[in-house]
Amino acid sequence: MKNVLALVVATSSGLFFWPGLYSEDTWLVQTILTNDPQYLNGGCDTGGANGWCVQAYQYSGSKTNGIGPATLVKEGDELEITYQYDPSSGNTTQTTVLGQTGATLVNFTFGCAPGIHLADSIECHSAINNVPQHTYTNTKIQLSSPNLDFNTTLVADNSSPNSFTSTDDGTTWFIPEITLYATSCECDSSGNC
Repeated sequence: MKNVLALVVATSSGLFFWPGLYSEDTWLVQTILTNDPQYLNGGCDTGGANGWCVQAYQYSGSKTNGIGPATLVKEGDELEITYQYDPSSGNTTQTTVLGQTGATLVNFTFGCAPGIHLADSIECHSAINNVPQHTYTNTKIQLSSPNLDFNTTLVADNSSPNSFTSTDDGTTWFIPEITLYATSCECDSSGNC
């Protein structure tokens, strides 16, 4: 899978955007984009609400989670995110490239099953009154075999694609744009957001 995200200004820290792929057995390979300076340990200082870090991440339920390196990015950067599953090794490689320069920011390999559900989400670790709208563009998904129902697998959180179509027999899929709408995050008295 490949898609592009343009980062926007956030009004406060504690914000997370992530696209990812779920597999059949609870694996989730995702790219975390955050401006939360307390989330990341070393290697990436967000520098406040307008700074961002991008990181490879693997969530595996009861199994050990995998965390790749984190790299500083900034407002206006376009990030090209690719997930490539290798059936011979059983690994998924996640690569994030800075669209303006072609420089590789993150390249990390996880041992996990292939992703079969496309997901996107906004997550907050603090109360935020104005989470701005953002978009993923030019999402392309290449399956190992045809699946004419793949366009029903999008797990969208406060978002919608403008279309989700196959350009062939159901092997190659394309979404020109996924819009994640402006929202807000509230926290309860215990600090749960």
